[in-house]
Amino acid sequence: DIIKVLDVWERFFRREMLLNVFNNKGVIKGYHLSKIKEIINELGKTKYLVEKTNTNKRLALENLLLQI
Repeated sequence: DIIKVLDVWERFFRREMLLNVFNNKGVIKGYHLSKIKEIINELGKTKYLVEKTNTNKRLALENLLLQI
């Protein structure tokens, strides 16, 4: 299910953001907090598009991956 995968990604990036803020031990190197926040916002937008609208799910996911 696409929504479950997006939820896992969102939890991962939120964890990364918290790790970077509190002890700078995140897994992803080279991503600033602003980029991680932008990715989390894009994940939320994609989840909304897939759940609530009649958008092409594949195109929505491809757009998300291009943003990351």
